[in-house]
Parts: sequence; structure tokens; C-alpha cells
Amino acid sequence: MLQKTKQYLEKTLSKNGKYLLALSGGADSIALFYLLLEGKWNFQVCHVNHGWRKESFSEEVELKTLCETHNIGFNLYRIEPNQSDMKNAEDKARQKRLSFFEKIYKENDFDGLFLGHHADDQVETILKRVFEGSFLSYISGMKVESIFNGMRVFRPLIFVYKSEIYEYLKSEKREFFEDATNRDPKFLRSRMRIEMVPYLEEVFGKGIRENILLLASRIDSCMHYIERQAEAKSLYVHKGPIGYYLATSLLTEQVEAEVLLREIFQKEKIDLSRGEIEKLIFLAKSAKDQKKVSKGDWNLVVERDHLFVCKLPKSPSFSVSKLPLYRPLDDWKGVFQGSSAIYFPEEGCYLAPPILNKKLPNGMELKEWYRIHKVPVFLRSWVPVIWSQGEIVGDCLSGKSCLSDNPLYANHLLTLKYE
Repeated sequence: MLQKTKQYLEKTLSKNGKYLLALSGGADSIALFYLLLEGKWNFQVCHVNHGWRKESFSEEVELKTLCETHNIGFNLYRIEPNQSDMKNAEDKARQKRLSFFEKIYKENDFDGLFLGHHADDQVETILKRVFEGSFLSYISGMKVESIFNGMRVFRPLIFVYKSEIYEYLKSEKREFFEDATNRDPKFLRSRMRIEMVPYLEEVFGKGIRENILLLASRIDSCMHYIERQAEAKSLYVHKGPIGYYLATSLLTEQVEAEVLLREIFQKEKIDLSRGEIEKLIFLAKSAKDQKKVSKGDWNLVVERDHLFVCKLPKSPSFSVSKLPLYRPLDDWKGVFQGSSAIYFPEEGCYLAPPILNKKLPNGMELKEWYRIHKVPVFLRSWVPVIWSQGEIVGDCLSGKSCLSDNPLYANHLLTLKYE
């Protein structure tokens, strides 16, 4: 364990780098502390005192003294325990810890954050995600290296079992804290550790941990392939000032579609659950128009063989400018992406909101004109049309002219002003 972890650190870290270690005082983080110290890496410590145990404050003092002894920077965050809010306490504490780590990391421009997760943590994480019905990519478990909220995260003990860490600390005569909450069955992680995993070992044999990690490794290999496929399809995802659109034909493979959509949602901080994403993919596959899922300011619309992820301003503003050269007319895709080539008869014409049951010069109602030219419904009332003397003489979404059967070329550019 010691040699492999040292080799990983030597191979991965830079001698000019500056690193941050999350130090709880437990065996795993103490092992990392001394490994970083022995390698003479430049690092500081961040410690979170949850205040759950009476020993928390004496441990805080001991860890601070340890850091001072070795001239290591010590960053402290105390969480005031709220006994009336113990539901999901583990997850809430985790979120607070990560927010603190991120604050220290970015304020001091660190190059990496070390977390003490080990192989037993990995086994518990994988099992938990399996039972929760998580995305397939999450079942591959925690990565030895990852990026989280702009932080480079290292888990150099992720392939090392807790028993090996204990052996190392014992051989080096290093002291550490045993957190009693790690054995408290009121916490889900503890129940998995002291009840579920031992039961599975009793039923299936002692190799169950290795088999769970092997499963995660195989899923990880599969996910690498799927992510490459999704990355190739992402080239066909179109982005504009109001959001994204893509053909629903890109979403035929379930896991691939999940990866593709989650990339968009994570980028825009759209918080969709697994169930909501699965519902959206189902709607896309069902080929039914005008199906919508709303999430905050965002609308996720399935229509006209496309999925739209968009945030429409309530009062859109458009400007019209002359094109230096004539070019073919754009349809609704141009407007969605921010600007559209249109034919604009200049004499006495102006932009104004559409009236969908108003007849065009060709005798067809505007709503029927939009229907036959496959204009998405949610754009029809949102984008202005071209008026002259109380009559509609052109639109900006169909890519066709209602004035003449002969082809017309665009002479102006309609641009969305998105504030």
C-alpha cells in the first residue's frame, strides 16, 4: 500500500504545486498527511469540526498542534450542530464540507484537493448507488482523480483497503482518531459498514468487496466508450442565446442520451433528477409533439423531431440590419441561434407581434403557414412578423416567402437582443 501510493504521488504531483488535504484525524486522512509530509509536498490542511461528538473540540486542538509542529497551514471550519434537523444529516454535512473546501481552495489558488476515500468507502458508495437506482456512470464509483466545481480532486487511497491503512499506521507508530459515529447505525453509511457488507460477505463469501470493485471497473470501461459516443453526437447539439436544440434521433440509446443531456444540464446548472431525465428521453422517443418539462426558468420541449432546452425572455427585442450580400432565407433555426437572414421589404414595413389567425397575402392563415413549414409552436407567438399597412407581408421563421411562389433571397438580418 505504502509503495503504490508513494509511486502515484511521485508520478502525479508537481514539486512546484500547492495542495490542500482534508484532514478529519481518522486513519485514512492521517495516513495521507504523513505520506505527503514524507514526500515533502507543499500542502496545507483543512479540518471540519462537525460538533457531533464531545471529543470533536479536543481533536481539533490536537490536529492544529500536529500541523503547527510540522509547519503545515491549518484551516478550520466549525459546523454548529442542529439537533432538530438531523434528517439527511450526512448529506448536509458533506455539502457544507465541500463548500468549505472549495472556498479555501479557490481563495488560495491550490492545485489539488486530497480526500482520504479508500477501497471500503468505494464498495459502500457503489452499493448505495446501485440500491438508489443511480445513473450507470455513477455506479462506476469515485475516481482516483476528478474535477469537482473547478477543483482537482485526488483520492490516492481509493484502491487501498482500510485494513492496509491500519497496518501502515501501526508499523509507523502513527496515532489517529476513531470516530464513534462511523459505527452509529442511525447513519446509512454506518449501517452499510457494520451490517450490510458483512452480511453480503457471509452469504456470498469474503471476495464480495473485490467483486463489487471489479464490477465498478467494468462499468467504468463501458462508460468511457459511451462517453466517446456521446461526445461525437454533441457536435450536433446546437447552441444559441436562448438555449440548445438537438434532433431527437440523437437520443435513441438510453445511456448515451443520459450522458449527452446531463452534460448540457450540468453546464447550465439545471437540476434534473434521474427520473426527470428518463421522462424527457421517453418523450423524445415517443415522437409526440409539444411535450414540455419545466425547471425553473428553463423549458425542455419535445417538438418537430427536436428537443429544445431553452430559456425565453418574456419581452424579446429584435433588430434588423441590411445584409452586405443576398443569401438564402433562414428558418427558425437561425432565430434560435441568435440571428436569421430574412427578406424585409423596406418601404413602409415594420416588425410587430404576430396574429396567428391573420391571413397572409397568399390567402393562408399564419398559424397554418407555420404548421406546414414545421415551425415549433413555442416560437410562433414569440418572434415578430413583418407588417405593412395592417397586413402581414412576411415572417422570420418559415424560411419561405408568403409574397411570391418564386424564390426570394434574404436582404436583412434579424438579430435577437438577449439581455
